[in-house]
Amino acid sequence: MYLKPILFFVIYYCSELLMGQHTTFELLLDSQQEQVGTDIFEDERGNFYCVGFSSEPKSDYRKGFILKIDPFGKLIDSVTYMLPDQACTIYSILQDTPGVFILSSYLSDTTSSHYHTKIKLQRVDYELNIIKESTMHVSDDHQMLVVSTTLGINNDILITGGIIKDLPPYTMYLNARFNNDLDSVHASVKNLATGGLSIKQLNDTSYWLMDWSYHYFLCDTLFNITDYYDVPEHVDNPVGVKWDSDTSFFFAGEWNGGPDDDIGIIRQYHPFDQTGYLFNSWGTMDTLDITALNGALDFRCKDSVFVGGTTGFVWPEEGYHPSYYSLIQTDSLLNIRWERFYGSDEHYYVLHDVLATRDGGCLLTGTRFDYDAGADDRDIYILKLNSEGLILGEHNYNKPALKEAIVYPNPGTNQIKVRIAAQYPQCIFELYDVNGNKVISQEIIGKWGETNTSFLSPGSYVYQIHNNEGLFETGKWVKH
Repeated sequence: MYLKPILFFVIYYCSELLMGQHTTFELLLDSQQEQVGTDIFEDERGNFYCVGFSSEPKSDYRKGFILKIDPFGKLIDSVTYMLPDQACTIYSILQDTPGVFILSSYLSDTTSSHYHTKIKLQRVDYELNIIKESTMHVSDDHQMLVVSTTLGINNDILITGGIIKDLPPYTMYLNARFNNDLDSVHASVKNLATGGLSIKQLNDTSYWLMDWSYHYFLCDTLFNITDYYDVPEHVDNPVGVKWDSDTSFFFAGEWNGGPDDDIGIIRQYHPFDQTGYLFNSWGTMDTLDITALNGALDFRCKDSVFVGGTTGFVWPEEGYHPSYYSLIQTDSLLNIRWERFYGSDEHYYVLHDVLATRDGGCLLTGTRFDYDAGADDRDIYILKLNSEGLILGEHNYNKPALKEAIVYPNPGTNQIKVRIAAQYPQCIFELYDVNGNKVISQEIIGKWGETNTSFLSPGSYVYQIHNNEGLFETGKWVKH
């Protein structure tokens, strides 16, 4: 008598699983406003919730927003939070209980200094209704620089970050704890010339903190530092920390230990003891790679770790040449399986967040900037990829997003540099003029190469990058 309900559940579960396995999408939220997505969350049904801020170009008045996106990449709901005389940036979304999540925001005045800072917490259901909210004052004369939120052992809300001002002491370390009713329990601001990027409650009496320099801190319940340890391999700015147990974790950050690779990845088996830790690095000489700005590393299975960043990054963010989302997948020992680049040669991309999804794939959230159009704004650009980092089906944003090799600078002058995905140890680079004549042919060994173009006349050329292992990229290169 129980066969039909069981059979229905099996059919439903399998159809949901198969649907998710084949779902990839590309979503551009284009508007006349500056829009930045800072964090993203996936619910039990495969819907995505993206939070962030928007503003008019060159305006210091920010509005927080939350977007609800269905599993196929369709925007199905949104809410904008507009506060009188206060700028609002929603920077974090966390699962609380089934059907409910917690939004974390920081508020400030609308001057360029962004002083008079506060932290705002909101409990929101999946229909985007606010259930409860609270606000904590932080400082009248400091700007919020970075902030990160996670849940503690009893679902307390833990916050760590940094606040700055124009006069000494410039940087202060901020930590705070709220109970699950959103009531502030304790807050601490310390003059440590650094700020927090990650926090974890180890037990009822101690916390683990990681700052944007090279330190782990052990703290008591009042966030007094009782001990500290150096991070291995000189990896700092750990914007991707993922715990796989109560004591072991992965993270990605900026690597300062070598002249070539820019991004370091570490797996550590104890919060402080570095015995037997694993390390790998990623990037190439003469290309600036940075980790995704808010969340660079994620996984649901330790043997499929996604690490994302931006290749060709320029500071400040809005560059005037192409840049790309970049993504690698590693196994549990940090061996790189593959590398992909995403973007077009007409735009500047900055990756903000990597989310491992329930179907084994991942979601990349960031911004796209159209520098040729002269627009002073960023648009949200989201890619849902399968487990191999691929985009399936047809997409409508001018050109296919996926690349396994990139050519830069483009436009260029007397030199072409070529960046090759990590899975290809060798390839051929060829350049053709407008008449189809081959003007350059060069073998590239390893993940990058360069060739002299000083003898070429200004104009447009077509490049091909290929090998016998499946690599084939083609595009236009312009010499000024």
